[in-house]
Amino acid sequence: QLEDAETKDQELLEEGPSTSPETYAFEVDDGQENHEESPHEIPWQRFAVKAVFTLIGFLIIAVLLEVYAKDGVTHFSKQLMDSIGLPGLFIAVLLGDGLPQPFPYVPLIFIAVKAHVPKVQVFAICALGSYLAALGGYGVGFSLSKVSCYQQGLQRLSESQPWLPDLMHRKGALGVAIAALMPVPLALATWTAGSFRVNF
Repeated sequence: QLEDAETKDQELLEEGPSTSPETYAFEVDDGQENHEESPHEIPWQRFAVKAVFTLIGFLIIAVLLEVYAKDGVTHFSKQLMDSIGLPGLFIAVLLGDGLPQPFPYVPLIFIAVKAHVPKVQVFAICALGSYLAALGGYGVGFSLSKVSCYQQGLQRLSESQPWLPDLMHRKGALGVAIAALMPVPLALATWTAGSFRVNF
C-alpha cells in the first residue's frame, strides 16, 4: 500500500498543474477582477443616481408645497427674508459652501424666490457667496495642511473618497469646478485643493 501511495504521488508530480475547467474559471475571474473600476475613478454612476433622486425629491416637495400650502409658504418666505435680508442669504451660502457639512442651501434659494426677491439678485448673491466660500476653503486647507489632526482627517478622506485627491492632482482648478457640480459638499473639494497646494 505504501508503494502504491508513493507511485500515485509521483504521477501527480509528473502531471504538473491541473488544467481542469475549474482552474481556468478561477483564472478568468481573476482577470475580470483586474478590470474592475479603479477606486481613483470618479463614481459617476453613483453620483448620477444620487443627483436624480435628490432632484426628484426636491421637485415633489416643491409641487406639494405649491399646491397645498402656497399661501403659507409665501407668507413664511416673506417673513424670513424680511428678517435676514440679502446679507443673511449671502452668509448662509458662504457658510453652506465654506464648511464641510451635508446640508445644502437650495431651500433658502427657493424661499428667496417665493418671497419675490428678484431672481437676478438671488443668483448674484449665491454666486458671490459660493465663490468666496471656495477661496476661503482653499485658504483653510492650505493653512491647516501642517496640523496633525487635520492631516489625519485628510488621510481618512483619501481612504474613503480616493477619487477626490486624485482629481485635485490631475485636474487642478478644473477638478475643483468638476467637484462643484457633484452631489458632494463643495468644501471637501476646496479644502482638499488647498491642502495639496493645487494651482487654484
